[in-house]
Amino acid sequence: MQNKNLFTGVVILVIVGLLGTIVITSNSFGQKNAVDQVNNQSKSISAENNESEINIFFSANCQFCHEVESWIKKNAIDEKINIKIKEVTFNKEYAKELEQAAISCRINSNQVGVPFLFVHDECYIGKIEIIDYLQKRVELVQEEDQLVKEEINLTQDQEKELDQEQGLNEEVTQ
Repeated sequence: MQNKNLFTGVVILVIVGLLGTIVITSNSFGQKNAVDQVNNQSKSISAENNESEINIFFSANCQFCHEVESWIKKNAIDEKINIKIKEVTFNKEYAKELEQAAISCRINSNQVGVPFLFVHDECYIGKIEIIDYLQKRVELVQEEDQLVKEEINLTQDQEKELDQEQGLNEEVTQ
């Protein structure tokens, strides 16, 4: 009778150990997949904000256009976000693009001035509006980059913990 109880106890212990290993392994796998998903989502969000092209229409004879352009260069804005500067005085294709951008923002093409910023069907006209928009856009990109870095550090720490747990589980089962 005592041998039977001992045998039953050993069998129960083995079953509990195996079930524990299965549960821990499946949770670790699920957490690693979640970590990978967070990394991929964060990278795509950041890439999306950096890849959306901002068109700034300028005129060669416009003082405010040159001031905006100088501000962009001085602050290395074009290295932080994707900007395309389009001179409309001598480039008729860009002049037509400016007209179409204005129409999409419901601005009469006769009332369009430069500098003119167009992104995602949004229009900003004038030096102050454009610089304000660009500053906010750069801040947003920098905040998102910081969040991505923090998430990557967090997920790397979680992966290390999972690896350590798996190492401990392997030692226990061996």
